[in-house]
Amino acid sequence: MNCNNLMNKKEMCEFLKCSPRKVDYLREREGLPFIRIGGAIRFSIESVNQWVQTKASNNEPSDKQKAA
Repeated sequence: MNCNNLMNKKEMCEFLKCSPRKVDYLREREGLPFIRIGGAIRFSIESVNQWVQTKASNNEPSDKQKAA
């Protein structure tokens, strides 16, 4: 992992287009991946992109829902 690929919370808010409170919620309740470096929380671009893709694929409608 490259340090250039790490974002702080403000950058993550801009990346996900959401509020700092929502980023905290996603991290604490939804499993948004993060790294703790000392007391600082950082987010890996690669890990977050993978997490988003997984969440998106889990939210696709099933074949039964598509037929309805």
